[in-house]
Amino acid sequence: MDEVAAMQAYSCPTVHKVNYIFVPELTVFFLVLEMINNSHYLYRMTVVRVISLLAPVMGSEITFSKLLPTLITLSKDIVLNIKFNVAKVLQLLIPIVDHSVSNNMVFQENGPMCKR
Repeated sequence: MDEVAAMQAYSCPTVHKVNYIFVPELTVFFLVLEMINNSHYLYRMTVVRVISLLAPVMGSEITFSKLLPTLITLSKDIVLNIKFNVAKVLQLLIPIVDHSVSNNMVFQENGPMCKR
């Protein structure tokens, strides 16, 4: 296992557990701000994975206001594997956020991602 994959394997569940103890927004902002613009795609994949774990814990409001915009930004990534994983996570978020609002936001922002 390479260093980045090992970091992802150990950090994601840890962040999920820590989120129950501390303020959720601090955890998300730390990860997102530090890793979303990293040049290595595995770091950005880690952000997608962490969002998938934190969204059910954080609730509808924070998921919609903080996590969904981050996923939409990542959906425009040049790495196709990131786009694919973002699409999978967006499916998980549908029950968490208001369905009509999330569909509107995703399809307005990601027209090219939704095209074949």
